[in-house]
Amino acid sequence: MSDVEVQESESPALEPLGPRKVLVDWANGQDGWARTLVAEVLVTGRPVAQDKLDEIYELFKTEKGLSPAQAEEVPPLATPEGGAEEEEPLLLVKLKDVQGVNALAEGHEIDFNPHMTVLFGENGAGKTGYARVLKCAAGVRTAEDILPNAHATTAAPEPSATISYKLGDEDPEEVGWQNERGLSPFTRISVFDAPAVLLHVDNELGYVYTPADLALFKHCSDAIRGIADLAAAEVGRHRLTVNPFLPRFSRGTSIYPLIESLSAATSVDDLKAAAGKPNGNAAKRLDQLRSEIAALGGNTLEEKLFAARTRQSSLRDLIGLVAQVSEFNAGAYNTALSALESAQSEYRRARTELFKEGDLHGEADDEWQTFIAAAEEYRKHLGEDDYPHEADRCLYCRQVLDKSGVSVIQRYRSFLDDSLARQVTQAQERLTSQLPSFDEASVIEPKALVERLGLIDPPPSWLDEARKVIENAELIAKTCGKRSALAEADLQGGAGELSPQLEEARAAEAKTIEDIEQQTKDRAKALETRQKELAELEARLELHKQLPAILSSIEDAKFAAKLDTVGKRISNTTLRSLTEASKVASEELVNHNFENFFEEECRLLRAPSVQLEFQGRGGRAERRKAVARHRPSAILSEGEVKCLAIADFLAECRLRGACAPMIFDDPVTSLDYRRLKEVANRLVLLAETHQVIVFTHNIWLTTELLSRYEDKKTECTYYTVRDQDDVKGLVSHEAGPRQDSPAQLGKRINELLNTGKKAEPTVQEALAEKGYEYIRSWCEAFVEQELLEKVTQRYQPNVMMTRLSNIKADFIPEAQAVIDPIFEKACRFMGGHSQPLEQLNIRPSLSELETDWKALQDLRTKWLAAE
Repeated sequence: MSDVEVQESESPALEPLGPRKVLVDWANGQDGWARTLVAEVLVTGRPVAQDKLDEIYELFKTEKGLSPAQAEEVPPLATPEGGAEEEEPLLLVKLKDVQGVNALAEGHEIDFNPHMTVLFGENGAGKTGYARVLKCAAGVRTAEDILPNAHATTAAPEPSATISYKLGDEDPEEVGWQNERGLSPFTRISVFDAPAVLLHVDNELGYVYTPADLALFKHCSDAIRGIADLAAAEVGRHRLTVNPFLPRFSRGTSIYPLIESLSAATSVDDLKAAAGKPNGNAAKRLDQLRSEIAALGGNTLEEKLFAARTRQSSLRDLIGLVAQVSEFNAGAYNTALSALESAQSEYRRARTELFKEGDLHGEADDEWQTFIAAAEEYRKHLGEDDYPHEADRCLYCRQVLDKSGVSVIQRYRSFLDDSLARQVTQAQERLTSQLPSFDEASVIEPKALVERLGLIDPPPSWLDEARKVIENAELIAKTCGKRSALAEADLQGGAGELSPQLEEARAAEAKTIEDIEQQTKDRAKALETRQKELAELEARLELHKQLPAILSSIEDAKFAAKLDTVGKRISNTTLRSLTEASKVASEELVNHNFENFFEEECRLLRAPSVQLEFQGRGGRAERRKAVARHRPSAILSEGEVKCLAIADFLAECRLRGACAPMIFDDPVTSLDYRRLKEVANRLVLLAETHQVIVFTHNIWLTTELLSRYEDKKTECTYYTVRDQDDVKGLVSHEAGPRQDSPAQLGKRINELLNTGKKAEPTVQEALAEKGYEYIRSWCEAFVEQELLEKVTQRYQPNVMMTRLSNIKADFIPEAQAVIDPIFEKACRFMGGHSQPLEQLNIRPSLSELETDWKALQDLRTKWLAAE
C-alpha cells in the first residue's frame, strides 16, 4: 500500500451521537430527585459535590414522604443541544531531570516533536527506562514498577523526573513526577509495548478511555449510589439494632415481651395500655410490697426448723440410749467377767508348770504366749500342716531341727491346742456377748440435749429421769470399757418408764417440724406472689416513665423501615435502569465507533480478519476477539498477532480524538519487511493528527520513518540513545542513525593526513594503512549516495525509481577509471582483508595516500560541477 493510498483510506468523520439525550430521557422517567441529580451532572460535567448530594438526598426524602417539608415539582429536563464535548489537545514538550530510574544517566533531556519523535538505540542502551517513566506517569495497563540501578553500590534516589507539557493553546507547564502511577494530565497518554500485545488480542478488554458524554452516566451512577449510601447510613442510625430499654425491665413480667420485641411493627396502643396511668396508690403499694418482701425474705423460720430438727435427732439418740440401758444385764456381765478371770488364771498356772524355768529363755508369760501364737499363725499361713519333723528347718532361724527342737515345737502346739486355752476363748466370747451395745461416745449427744433442755423454763417433766439414765449409761460404758466389775445397784434408774415420755416428746417435735415446714412453704409462696406483683408494678411504672423515648424509638424504626425500603429500590430499580440506558449510549457511542475504527485499522495494517464481539457486564463496555471461537494467539502467527494488537490499540486511541500523545515501544518486533513498512506508513499518517513517540532498536523501522520526513524535517525529531561504562540512556539529538557520507569520510582523511605529516615514519605507515581504509569506505559511499543518486541504499528496502533519471550515466566510465584502481589498492592495504604473502611486505606511504586522495577529490569536484 503506497503513502497516497494510506492517506486516501482515512475514514469519514462519524456523526455525533446523543448519549446526553439518552440520559435526559432516562431522567424524565424518574422521580424529581433523580432529575435534579442528572441536571447537576449535565451542567457541571463533573461528579456531584457532597453538599449538593446532601440537598438532593433531602429532596429524595421529601418526595418519599419521609420529611415534613413540602415537595416541590421538578420539571422535566430539556433535550440538550450540541454534540459531545471535546478535550483540549495534550502535547508532551520535554522530559528532563530523570533520577533513580534504572541505570539512566542524569542530566539528559528529550525534547518531543509535536508530530514524530524517534529514539533509536541498541538493546540495553536505556530506551526502556525513559519509556517506563512515561508509562508510569500515564498509569497505563502495562506500566511496570520502576527500580533504581540494581548494580549501584550506594543508595539511589527515589525515581523522579520533570515533564513539560502543553494543553491546547496555553503556555507550556512543568510538573514533577515522583514515581506516581497515573499523574494528571498524563493519564490521557496511550502506550503500546510488548505486554500490550496479548492484552489487546486475547483479553476481554474494557476501554481505557470513556468519552466525556458517556462519563456523565458514571457521574450520575456514582451520585445515585451516594444517595443510597446516605439512606443506608441514616437507616443504620434510626434502626433499633440495640434495644437500650430492655435492661430496665425484668424478665418474666408481662411488660418484658413488649419491650423485647420493640420494632417498627410494635403496637403503640398496646404499650400505652400496658403503661396505664399511675397514681398515688401505686407508689404507696410499691413501698408496702417492698416492706412485705423484706419481712418474708427473713431467715427466722429456717433457724427454727434447724433447731427443731436438731432436737428431734438428739431425742432419737436419747431414746435409743434409754432402750440400751434398759436391756443391759449387769449381773450377767459380772458373772461372765468373773468366769473369764478364773479361766485365764488357770491357763497361766498350767503354762508355768508346763514350761518351767530353764526350758525357755525367760518366763512363760503373756508376751511369750503371744510370740508362739504368732508362730502358729504363720505355720497355718504356710500350709505346713505336718510340721515339724526331724531335719525340717525352723520357720524363724532356718536352722535344721534336731530331735529336741522338734519336741519343743510340738509342746508349743499342744499348749496352744489345750482345752484350757479353748476355755479362755469361750469365756472371752461370753463376756463379749454381755457387754453393753453403747459406749462413752454414744452418751455425748443425749447428754448435750439434756443440758440444753435444762436451760428451758420450765424444763420437761422427764428431765431428771433422763439425767439419771445418762449418768448410769456413762458409768456402765466406762466400767465395761475397762473390763471391770460393776457394783450391784439399780443401774436402769427408771429407764423403762422414761421411754414413753421421750416418744411423746419426739412426736411433738415432729409436729413442730411439720408446722414450720408448712409455714416456710406458705411464706415462700407469699414472697413469690409479692415479688411478681412488685416486678409488674415496677415494670409498669418504668414503662410509663420511658414511654416517650420508646415511642420515639418506634417512630425512628418505622422511619428506618420505610427509608430502607425506598433506599433499596434505588439499587434494585433506579441504578439498574440507568445501567441499561448507559449500555444503550455505550453501544451507540463507543462500540459502534470502535468497530468502525478497528476495521479501518485492520485494513491499513493488513491485519488478519477476526470476529469482534462486545460484552456488557455491570454497565461496562468490553470487547473480545476470536478466530473460529479460539483465542487469536492460538491460531495466528506472531506477526499477525502483533498487527492485530496495533489495530486494536489504534482503534481505542482514536475514540479519544486528536487530543493526546501515543507512545510506541518497539512496535515492529517479529514483523516481516512488508508489514514493517505498513506500520511505518500508519505511524507517519497518525503523526499528522497525534503526537507520536517511537522507541525502537530496529534500524529498518528507523530509516523507514526518517525517510518519510526528508522533505519535512521539522515534523520529526531523532535521538540516538547509547550506553557507556555501565551508564545507560545517553541521549543525543542527531539527524539520523550513523551513516557514512563522502563529506564526513573526507574530513577524517584530511585530518589523518595533517596528523601524519608531523609523525615519525613508523607512525606514518600505520596512518597510511588507516587512511586507505577510509578511502575504501569513501569510494562505496560516493558510488551509493552521489554517483548512483541513492537509488538503492543499505538499510533502505525500497528502490527509489524516481531518482533513476538523476544518474549522470555519461560520467560513470570516467569515474570507474579513477575509482577502480584506487579501491583495489585500498583493499590490499587495509587490515580488514587477508592478503597474499607478497602483498604483506608492501607498505603504503603517506605521500602515496595523499596522491590517491587528491585524484578522488578531483573526481568528485568534477562530478559536482557536472550537475
